[in-house]
Amino acid sequence: MRNCSTGFVLYKLPSWDAEHTPVLQPDTPRLRTLFGEISYASTGSPNMIALPPDPPPIIGRASVIDGDTLEVHGQRIRIWGIDAPEGRQTCTHRGQTYRCGAEAANQLSVFIGAQPVTCAPKGRPDRYGRIVARCEVTAPCEPTDDCVSFRRDLGGWMVGSGWALDFPRYSDGEHAEQEFDAREGRKGLWAGEFQMPWDWRAAR
Repeated sequence: MRNCSTGFVLYKLPSWDAEHTPVLQPDTPRLRTLFGEISYASTGSPNMIALPPDPPPIIGRASVIDGDTLEVHGQRIRIWGIDAPEGRQTCTHRGQTYRCGAEAANQLSVFIGAQPVTCAPKGRPDRYGRIVARCEVTAPCEPTDDCVSFRRDLGGWMVGSGWALDFPRYSDGEHAEQEFDAREGRKGLWAGEFQMPWDWRAAR
């Protein structure tokens, strides 16, 4: 049915069984859209089906695997939207070589401390089977701030402190501003010379 005032096509929802599952014939054609999945019954009328909800957040104490990977309750979690130096990667600072991958992991571990993290899955697991998620932790406020603590995005903090890079291939530049500030302030990796993590991996 078309709503003439808006131009939108209004779809009738299918009937639901006791399990709250849409009742459709197995051979009903389907078309996936940004908003759900449309099925076409024999009448040619499409029926909108809601996509599965996002998985619940993962909350608990985190072990830091590297600068962009955590383990919570035995589940490996890749922090969404950032890329940190690999564990074996080295960088230079004032002419001295150091293990920047290990230092990035150490900085993340110190920042999290004993606070539980909350990780909200975002999209599909990566090619290594890790859950990709946006992770937060309760962090203390600065002495000049009028607060005691607040929720801090781990990806944004790692990029802003200079120990990870915005990963525009996946983040759509969400952390670009933090990266700019870190680079201008010569924080973390930007205090010396380093190879982008994705280039370091591609060379090996």
